[in-house]
Amino acid sequence: MDRIEELSNELAQAIKNSDIYNNYKEAYEEIYKKNEEVKVKVDDFHQKTLEMQYNMQQTGKEDENEISKLQALQNALMADPEIAKYLIAEAQFSQLAVKINQILEDAIRID
Repeated sequence: MDRIEELSNELAQAIKNSDIYNNYKEAYEEIYKKNEEVKVKVDDFHQKTLEMQYNMQQTGKEDENEISKLQALQNALMADPEIAKYLIAEAQFSQLAVKINQILEDAIRID
């Protein structure tokens, strides 16, 4: 178990040293620590995204009207360069996390 913990710590350090993480952290700090109004807008977008995903899971259907509203909100947010920088950095970091998780899942899958 010590080797697993050691490698996990190395992975965590590698992530913290990556450009993807540092870009995300910088953008996060600009959004969440400097501008309350922008923070509220981004949080609202995240909440609406989660609600839409939850509703899709519950019903098994996409609500085209809700998707359109969410896309319009995202487009409005992306018009602000500071918010766009954050959302892009967040998406890149999320993709990295998904990729890491997929590698781990593939490696330990029991067929």
